[in-house]
Amino acid sequence: MVREEFLAAASTMERLLEIGPGASPIFAGENVEYFDVMSSDGLRQRFAEHGANISRVPSLIQHVSPIGDLSVAPTGFGVVASSHNIEHQPDLVRHLQKAADRLVEGGIYLLIIPDKRYCFDHFIPESTLADVLAAWYERRTVHSSRSVFADRALTTHNDAARHWAGDHGEPKGTGMAQYAVNELDTAQGAYIDVHAWQFTPASFALVMEYLRNMDLNPFETEFVGETSAGRFEF
Repeated sequence: MVREEFLAAASTMERLLEIGPGASPIFAGENVEYFDVMSSDGLRQRFAEHGANISRVPSLIQHVSPIGDLSVAPTGFGVVASSHNIEHQPDLVRHLQKAADRLVEGGIYLLIIPDKRYCFDHFIPESTLADVLAAWYERRTVHSSRSVFADRALTTHNDAARHWAGDHGEPKGTGMAQYAVNELDTAQGAYIDVHAWQFTPASFALVMEYLRNMDLNPFETEFVGETSAGRFEF
């Protein structure tokens, strides 16, 4: 299922909460509410500073938490959805649990996730159950230093077509390691926005199954689509 089919299938859902719309929300309409770490004005300023198109920033972010605490959003949604968001969650387990708490009984969480094989995460190893459990056990609210080092030293280009053609480029390299050290020292424990998790469709499904078996994942996986040729998300 490609993004267009995914969105068309979900567009008729009643009362939907989209997490992290930023400057590119996937849903709009009277039945949609948004959660983000900034207000609409804050998002417009942030993306404008990075030269991004701000025309699609939602006019209203109904639920805002600077620390990404999904608990500020109300309950009673039929659908929670996010695109390229779950990989940024420092504690994946608690994120899933809080997302489930926002839903009515029988509600669903719809996810669009980057496939690490075809995006800038290509050279970073797949996340394992042990990685996810460590974040849960440590109750992480910010990313580990390992995730920051991986992002700064091991990421590559983000051209899906090149990745599909076998051209993965080169990782940024160890020269960025000192940059990451300085960044971590300057942050002094504050949040640095990087990917915490690197998944393929198969590895994501497996981790979700393991967490479900441990009663840590409140969701039963209904469908995990394969990444379509030429694209970098599933």
